[in-house]
Amino acid sequence: MYKISYTDSVSPSAFVKNKTKQVKGVTDIHYTQFGSFITSITPVKFTAQFEDMRLLDENKLESGGHNLQLIDNNSDPNDPQRFADFTNKNTVSVIPKLGGYVGHDGLFVDKEINFLYFFFMLDHFYQEFELPVEYKTIHLTQLDSFIDVDGNSKVENILKFKHFPFIELLFESGRGLLGTYVFGNTNTTTIFYPLDYNPPEGSPLDMLRDNVSVWSDKYDPFILYSPLEGETKTVNTLISFDCENLIQVYAGNDNLPYTSDDLIVYAPNFWERISVDVSAN
Repeated sequence: MYKISYTDSVSPSAFVKNKTKQVKGVTDIHYTQFGSFITSITPVKFTAQFEDMRLLDENKLESGGHNLQLIDNNSDPNDPQRFADFTNKNTVSVIPKLGGYVGHDGLFVDKEINFLYFFFMLDHFYQEFELPVEYKTIHLTQLDSFIDVDGNSKVENILKFKHFPFIELLFESGRGLLGTYVFGNTNTTTIFYPLDYNPPEGSPLDMLRDNVSVWSDKYDPFILYSPLEGETKTVNTLISFDCENLIQVYAGNDNLPYTSDDLIVYAPNFWERISVDVSAN
């Protein structure tokens, strides 16, 4: 059995015994290229829709590796398992697919599976938040190609938006938007653009070559002890996202606050706000 829980808590240690690396100081960092910093905002609602989610060990399946797929990229787009509500701390039960070599007895040959990586592909983050009251009558040109599309809306100073306009300016123009997140088995955080990364032979990290991706250290390896014959295991995953001051507002090119060229972006290194904890019993 597998359960995934989501929270906006910074310290999920009450849920599991072993905490992963924690966010430190991310709310204090500002950009310098978007004009003067105006304010930070914490969304009142923050959710996500995932396309794929899995745990990986050091090799592809065809190279003797293992793969614990939590969210199937072939499942229905409206499958409830794809949706996470971080602000309401929801929990979903999923039916994982554990792949790897098995013996003639149908049991896994490897009794200890070291999942070095946590990986997901994202359809979108969604947030609702309130801008300062000065924006009630301000037309923000940044939102022109997104407003009133796919459920996005600005009613006076209340925004209900998917994340795309808030990350568009954070990556190299014309090379796509970040959609693939890999965590673990590294000491740094690196952004990859298509064709930037050539994974070693047999590595499961092909997605870093094909998409705009981030590879972060914010995950500690999870060892799954393979179930014995007739044994049932419950695996729990807690994914936390620190939403505090996630949204940052800047004065734009004219460097005057509360004008139409002001910019709304996610805080620097927003992916570092994600923490992942996995346990099994």
